[in-house]
Amino acid sequence: FFFKQWGGWGADGKRRAKKANGRKLAGRTWDEMPETAAYL
Repeated sequence: FFFKQWGGWGADGKRRAKKANGRKLAGRTWDEMPETAAYL
């Protein structure tokens, strides 16, 4: 998941800023980024 547009609604069902809601999904913080392509 890419969380740039995620986060208008909190886990408690209240709407607030995405920074205030955080980046958790199903109890886990997702920090992964896609692997970069190898330079040819």
